[in-house]
Amino acid sequence: MEKMRAYNEEWLRNLEIQEKAETWHDQGLVTDEQLKSINQAYPQGFYRPNLFLRIGLFIFGAIACGFMTSILSLMIMGVSYSNMGSENHAIAVISLLNGIILLLALEFTIRNIKTLYAGIDNMLLYSVIFSYFFFILYVSLKDSTNFEPLTYCFLMLPILVIATIRYAEIVVGIATYLCVLAIVVLIMMKFPIGKMILPFVVMIFAGLSYWILQILKKKDGLFYYKNLFSLLEICCTMLFYLGGNYLVVREGNAMLNDLHAEVSPEIDFAPLFYFFTFAIPVLYVALGLRRHDRKLLIIGVLAFGFSIFTYRQYHSIMPLPWALTLGGFLMILVSILAIRYLKIPRAGVTYQALVSDKNRNLESIVLGQMVGQVPSEQQDNFQFGGGESAGGGAEGNY
Repeated sequence: MEKMRAYNEEWLRNLEIQEKAETWHDQGLVTDEQLKSINQAYPQGFYRPNLFLRIGLFIFGAIACGFMTSILSLMIMGVSYSNMGSENHAIAVISLLNGIILLLALEFTIRNIKTLYAGIDNMLLYSVIFSYFFFILYVSLKDSTNFEPLTYCFLMLPILVIATIRYAEIVVGIATYLCVLAIVVLIMMKFPIGKMILPFVVMIFAGLSYWILQILKKKDGLFYYKNLFSLLEICCTMLFYLGGNYLVVREGNAMLNDLHAEVSPEIDFAPLFYFFTFAIPVLYVALGLRRHDRKLLIIGVLAFGFSIFTYRQYHSIMPLPWALTLGGFLMILVSILAIRYLKIPRAGVTYQALVSDKNRNLESIVLGQMVGQVPSEQQDNFQFGGGESAGGGAEGNY
């Protein structure tokens, strides 16, 4: 399994320690000398430019790949177009060769330049996947009418899974999750009863996905995918809510059944979906407060706002400008009162930034640096958190 991973996992772990030590340093809990000692004891050699440079490298790489693809297309079209049999076959060959060349460039970049989601490696990875996307598309298109979305999703899924396992890139990981979801939805839509129970199937799929992620997150051997798991958790919680949201279900039902009207028809079990629309956000907020989970709390608050929008979409009680003004005023008022109330910790919840309990083992590292040694078992006991979304950690507690 480890051989399938493109990035140096030891460096990733060391990067987590460095980032957490940097956070403690900013809070005044770690001195300059201690921070320097920790960075020396846990080195990492990734090339990680700032955000603007990442964007620049991404754009530059996209332009370079575009030129390479154009030259490759001209060469193949000019030499062997007449032997391909059809335009689709020629484009399929171009896509396949382009994907192979870009894959080699991606591996070279990671191994020799030591990039870690530096923009250029993200772009190369996306380009490889898009190349195989078009390769499968044009191979399957013998004529303009021969296109089966379900078959295409099945063909793309192995490529996405392999790319996710090797690179643990969050965009590719989310695309893999959505591909699996698309397969489930397309299978259900082939049966009349499938369309009727589709919202419940989506909610069950999201719930099972979230449960599986909780199991995988506890496995230390899967630390490499920590960032990806955190982002997929957000996707699962959002999908669970949207699967039961009244507006999504009602408008989705009208779209799937080609019911074109100014007002979409009422759906079966409408009271149940109204219950889901408001109960799920309340559940998210309650669990977020109980578990001290910032992500779940934020999603719950946003979902509750969308629930109010859902209700107003079909039951307007005041003009839209008035509703927006009043809603914005209430949100600002509640935010101010909550911030003032939670400046003093209450029931384990506070507005002030605190050090997470699961990162307190970093104290042993700091103390070890002070006496010139590092605890030998820190790797087994230290729980990583914090950092950035590109290669670092994703902190969900407060």
